[in-house]
Amino acid sequence: MSQSALFSEDIHDALRDVVRALGGVKDAGARLRPELPADAAGHWLKDCLNPERRHRLDPEQVLWLLREGSAIVKRLERLSTLRMVGT
Repeated sequence: MSQSALFSEDIHDALRDVVRALGGVKDAGARLRPELPADAAGHWLKDCLNPERRHRLDPEQVLWLLREGSAIVKRLERLSTLRMVGT
């Protein structure tokens, strides 16, 4: 996973960074929309993250992404701490 910028231009950029950290639109889309095939869920999520498309995430979906992003940051911080202790 590559490190993304500390600040994002807008909410769409910020959410795209979270989706990238979750494994990409196909993986994150499948978790947000388990009723859809993974490819279709990925296309749906990609459309939701594009402000020029009509699809939008609902507030609960945005909150889920933010929580998942926060959980990733916490795991990375723990790993970093463990590595520092181990050296």
